[in-house]
Amino acid sequence: PVFIGFLGTVIIAGAVGMHQLVQWKLERQQFAEAGAEGAATMPPINPAEMVARLEERLKNNPNDLQGQLMAGRSYVALERWEDAGKAWRKALELDPRSHAAHYGLAEVLIRTAEPGNRLVYQEALDHLDKALINVPQDPSVLWAKGVVLIHLERYTEADEAWTEAYKYIPPQTESAEFVKKALQDLRS
Repeated sequence: PVFIGFLGTVIIAGAVGMHQLVQWKLERQQFAEAGAEGAATMPPINPAEMVARLEERLKNNPNDLQGQLMAGRSYVALERWEDAGKAWRKALELDPRSHAAHYGLAEVLIRTAEPGNRLVYQEALDHLDKALINVPQDPSVLWAKGVVLIHLERYTEADEAWTEAYKYIPPQTESAEFVKKALQDLRS
């Protein structure tokens, strides 16, 4: 009973933690791309309009890899899981080595899997392992791998994945504390 409660907490926390790590990564990337001044002067974005324009663009050119990657990210942000899965699969069809598409598809699989569906979690793990080939130090991918390994009842490997993720997160951040707590809970 105690372990079942722990597993439930980890699963719920896993989704939140994955989201926090992804947000941290995206914010860092956007800051680097836009620069502090450029980001401050940008007008607010209407997500529905942006997605509608992107869908029109992809209707005219479905083999646009960057468009498919943007669509996958947009659909995940809007929690349109089926559409996100289609976009990530199309991106992988266009570039089978895309770590972003492998990670994105794994995230969709994790979030939509029926509890106990080992086949879906194994597919997610396969995609995460492929993503890690290109980005072996990405804490978001390592965190997600740990979550999947928990679902597959491979706790020692989950510990290893989260320990590795922890090494690449800036110390004393909310994300670092979250992963540290998850590791403590897993080990207790």
